[in-house]
Amino acid sequence: MPAEPSSTKTLSKPSALNATFLRPNEIAYPPPGTLSRAQWKLKSGKDISKHRWQVYDHVLRIPEGMVTTYKHVATALGSGSARSVGAALVDNPFAPYVPCHRVIASDLSIGGFFGEWNRGRKAGRNLGLNCERKRRLLANEGVHFDEKGYLLKLDQLWFGSATNKGSSE
Repeated sequence: MPAEPSSTKTLSKPSALNATFLRPNEIAYPPPGTLSRAQWKLKSGKDISKHRWQVYDHVLRIPEGMVTTYKHVATALGSGSARSVGAALVDNPFAPYVPCHRVIASDLSIGGFFGEWNRGRKAGRNLGLNCERKRRLLANEGVHFDEKGYLLKLDQLWFGSATNKGSSE
């Protein structure tokens, strides 16, 4: 029997309800359809809405080395707006497991990160600390932006499943 990858494991304890763990000190992510989702709250203490769970589940599918837009996430879900997707991701309690850094603006600029928004041409190379962190995370995955802050390779846009790059869901 092959060994489980060291980066993830499923707990058998009933209290964990099959939550997925990454490494020590990282947060468990409850699978869709489990009762444990009702136990999770945002940092503000509010419940995580159905729409936010849908956003997190969709963003979780974006492969490393690929990005999508806030607008595409909303379109793929069939509900909400690009802004509601951004609002869900700014409060993402499951980062970095749910890779919110892989979602960029519709104009293909780096977009926002942890509540900070880079405005593409208007901001130029002057990224704030959070957007610079997002740029570095993406660069480590092979995703690069030009000197004005725009995505360099359009073939790194993800519009569906990892096995069908560039197609709609």
